Amino acid sequence: LRADLMRFNANLDLVGKYVAQYPNPLLALDELSRLLPDDVLINTLEFKGDGVRLSGQAANAAKLLDLLAGQPGYVDVKAPSATTRVQGSNKEYFTIEFKIRRGDKAP
Repeated sequence: LRADLMRFNANLDLVGKYVAQYPNPLLALDELSRLLPDDVLINTLEFKGDGVRLSGQAANAAKLLDLLAGQPGYVDVKAPSATTRVQGSNKEYFTIEFKIRRGDKAP
């Protein structure tokens, strides 16, 4: 039984390390809701591993990109496609991708 317990604990450690590599989506959502300006409308928010992809509309997508790039723990912030102007509005459609790295995780 002791050997089984030791194996079980070792497996728990492995699972814990694996899960710790990924950001907590609820915490990231809370952080983004506090960080993003009120004029930003998010249509899509996707989490895949440590990557986040968000798309939506903003008055100034370039400023939004700079805002996210300036946050500690957000790395590789980029716009994978060009922004486009929303017809009849001062807003732009945007897509931004970035990775969340926290604590001692290597980039």
